[in-house]
Amino acid sequence: MAGSISVVGLAIEMVIIVGAAILGETSHFNVSSPFHTFLWSVMAFSIVVVWRMTLIVGTALFRNPLGDPARTLAIRSGVVIAIVGMGLAFLMTTPIAQ
Repeated sequence: MAGSISVVGLAIEMVIIVGAAILGETSHFNVSSPFHTFLWSVMAFSIVVVWRMTLIVGTALFRNPLGDPARTLAIRSGVVIAIVGMGLAFLMTTPIAQ
């Protein structure tokens, strides 16, 4: 279920990004009109949903046996890197003086 929800969230992201590219507009940080601000908010919400679903799947991967130790280390390391990397992207949305 978490995987399906992630797919929907990422599909929403891609539709907005590709739609903006086709129109020659920027998709990220575009608050030039109420419509663009709405799209930016939809993107923000959908990516938070994707991050949370990744966290749920990651938690399941840490709780269940994954076979041999090398595979377990690789999968769990990948999960940690993915969650931390996606989490760091939230820092880009914090307003700064510049």
